[in-house]
Amino acid sequence: MKNIKVLSTLFLFIFGFASCSSDDDFTEVFPEPTADFSFEAVADNPQLISFTNLSVDAEEFMWDFGDETGASTQKHPSYQYASAGNYTVKLTAMIGDNTSTYSQEISVVGIPSAVFSYEVDEEDPLTIHFENQSQNVTQYTWDFGDGSEISSEAAPSHTYAETGTYTVTLTATGDGGTDEASVEVEVKDAQPEFSNIYIVGDASESGWNIGSPAAFTQSDSNPFIFVYEGVLKTGNLKFSTFTGETFCDGQWINAPEADISTEGTTGFMVTNGCDGPDNKWTVTDETKGRYIITIDLEQETVKFEKLNVPYSELYAIGDAAPNGWAPQNPSEAFNQDAVDPFIFTYEAYLSPGELKFSTFKGEWCDGVWINAPQADADIVNASEYYVRKSCDDPDNKWRVTSETEGNYLITVDFYNETILFEAK
Repeated sequence: MKNIKVLSTLFLFIFGFASCSSDDDFTEVFPEPTADFSFEAVADNPQLISFTNLSVDAEEFMWDFGDETGASTQKHPSYQYASAGNYTVKLTAMIGDNTSTYSQEISVVGIPSAVFSYEVDEEDPLTIHFENQSQNVTQYTWDFGDGSEISSEAAPSHTYAETGTYTVTLTATGDGGTDEASVEVEVKDAQPEFSNIYIVGDASESGWNIGSPAAFTQSDSNPFIFVYEGVLKTGNLKFSTFTGETFCDGQWINAPEADISTEGTTGFMVTNGCDGPDNKWTVTDETKGRYIITIDLEQETVKFEKLNVPYSELYAIGDAAPNGWAPQNPSEAFNQDAVDPFIFTYEAYLSPGELKFSTFKGEWCDGVWINAPQADADIVNASEYYVRKSCDDPDNKWRVTSETEGNYLITVDFYNETILFEAK
């Protein structure tokens, strides 16, 4: 019995020792994972790819989407690619220290984008050239908005029958779907190179002020025609297409040669900034006066048309004026302006009574009269007149009263058809 007891004790000791040693050396064994996945593009967004993880025996994941940017640790990620193309996507599936890698090349179809611009043909303004800037598309349908046939060209040109505004629509189709873009295209007649022209020079009202020179008026019916009406003094002139601080800020319309006369029609040359040659038109004492200047940018001409004043004489006739009622031989005459022949001025003392103005010396019905617009017109507020031929009616006159008598400067402007009595 004693031996059996010793053997039992030894067995329990050995078994207990073995059990303790087994617990300390235990290592968990993980299965070998298998990485795998599938993918599909999201509807209406072909560059957004949805990945389905098909890996087996894995708990952690690392995705490399193949564009050197995107990565994810999600199990089933979605990824938006910046552009279409072929990408090698790699999935690494992990459990413990065991890993498995699976790579697959995917083809990403681009999102279709319909974009276009246009420009007008340099020689024919009714012809429009379209530039197609669409992306991820292979087929095109153009509707030019005028009822003409549809075009399938990538970058067509189209000639319209008439001017107007047309809605042009491009429908672009690719593997990723279809996109559409519409643009309002304004078809206009040919347009000039410049939209503004100004007169500059000591012969003009602008002087050499390039900051705020007097402007030409662009024709409503022909945008190539620019017209200016004004007085030209003795001196030189040229034309700017800009306003600015210096003479080098823009383009100039210069005379084709230096010191060309302002009589008749000439050509012109366009110069840039201060590059020159700085040719100018010249106004002399003989050619100064009021002009209509017409610049035709299409024909490249400048026409100077000197205006002729309708009258060369003017006299105040009536008992209110020093000449009295003697048109046959008035003693005092208006002075015609030396620069603007349309302006006549006369300074005199006006007494109570009536007056009107003759453009001649002679009998009452020998010529043209300048009459008041109504009978007994007040000189204080006078601004208008009417032209009376010979002895036609009505024979309206201006009236000077005891309250309005005095020394006056009378100015008659035959160009603007105005009269002014200015008390002195």
